Amino acid sequence: KSSALLQATLFDNPSDKKPEGSRIVADISADVPFRSSWGHITPGLRYIHRSYSLDNESAGARDNATINTALASLDMGLTFERHTSIWNKGFHQTLEPRLYYLYAEEEFQDDLPTFDSLIITPSFESLFRQNRYVGYDRIGDANQIALGITTRYLDETTGAQLLEISAGQIFFMADRSVNDSDFLGNNPLDKTSPVFINLTTRVKRLSLRASYERDTENSSSNRGSIALRYISDNQAIFNFSYSMVDKLQQRTLRNREETDLSFLWPLGQSNAWSLVGRWNYGWEEGQTIESLFGVEYNDCCWRTRVVFRRHLKRPRTVSISKPGFATKLAQDRRADSGIYFEFQLKGLASLGGRLDNWLHNSIPGYDPGR
Repeated sequence: KSSALLQATLFDNPSDKKPEGSRIVADISADVPFRSSWGHITPGLRYIHRSYSLDNESAGARDNATINTALASLDMGLTFERHTSIWNKGFHQTLEPRLYYLYAEEEFQDDLPTFDSLIITPSFESLFRQNRYVGYDRIGDANQIALGITTRYLDETTGAQLLEISAGQIFFMADRSVNDSDFLGNNPLDKTSPVFINLTTRVKRLSLRASYERDTENSSSNRGSIALRYISDNQAIFNFSYSMVDKLQQRTLRNREETDLSFLWPLGQSNAWSLVGRWNYGWEEGQTIESLFGVEYNDCCWRTRVVFRRHLKRPRTVSISKPGFATKLAQDRRADSGIYFEFQLKGLASLGGRLDNWLHNSIPGYDPGR
């Protein structure tokens, strides 16, 4: 299969000291997938043309630039399957090794602005991407092999996936010259990427997601997270998550350690009345980032809520000075508190601040339309 994209963009900047201008992109790719029950082989080619016409560039930078980048990839995977049993229950287990080779030409881009490009937060899924950036202002050079392996446990009766575990790592065959110097810990001289491990499982109403990133070059933990969710038959929701990030991996970042607990709990047999709540806590600073508690009444024709919320105005502002990788947390961290009331007539109109999206974002699994 093949695809082509032609994009023309004009970037404007209110500051006379920052670059602006136009960029034209032509992105053409083709791959030939061969798939079977035992696995797949997919060779691919890609060609990216970029043309810039810029104003307000700094001294020594190009006002006009044309860059052509060729990429080649080879994605190969196998699938093995066996029948097994745990605690006298039958499962189908798969073992899926995967190899992904990527080559991308090295092109000088350091003097060009980054209008819409950001480096992707590394993860297991990013091991098999063609570019370590989003956007077209940076195309990362590469000569690397990614190895990954996944195992799944499937219920032999229903075919439902109950457990998935994945692990993978990149092996670099050349140093990278196109790099984001603002991303601390992104060392272009490393011979291997961190090891990424993912785990997901679901048993009836309980689900668990966990991820871990291990830096094998420095024998340190970069980041990790675990998220637990329970949804009962009467639509009660309980969420708990924990996340940690090493200080060298921080950019705009959150606290280095956070826990987040949230819930929606129906009261009585009718489930019309429910309690809602959240407690998001940053352990590094020993400070609550956001807390809320409220009560909600939800009937067939109308809904009303009263919610108390307390949150930090600037909970995640972090400035990083590159020399010595020092960090300085924002000084203005005053808490803002408020009581919110909302009344809705379903299908007609509402009186209040429309808390639906706010509660949906604060309580994973919350359905405003229930």
